Amino acid sequence: AGNLPNPLGKAAAYLTGIAKGHPFVEGNKRTAFAVADIYLRLSGFRLTLSDEEAFSLVVGVAQCHQEVGDVAKAFRQHLDPPP
Repeated sequence: AGNLPNPLGKAAAYLTGIAKGHPFVEGNKRTAFAVADIYLRLSGFRLTLSDEEAFSLVVGVAQCHQEVGDVAKAFRQHLDPPP
């Protein structure tokens, strides 16, 4: 994720990599979202996704319906403060 241009792209790559890579026996989707959320908070942003929106986003990634760019776009639309 070091070559991605901004925190949104990096957070999206972290979420996508963990959700699709299944590095853990359980909790991959929860961990993927938590890592992205924490990274964005450390970068000065707060996601405003509802629980349902976050769940739908992560499930879409895990089922290969959404890619890094889609996730970054969703993050961009649900940030406080906006970029």
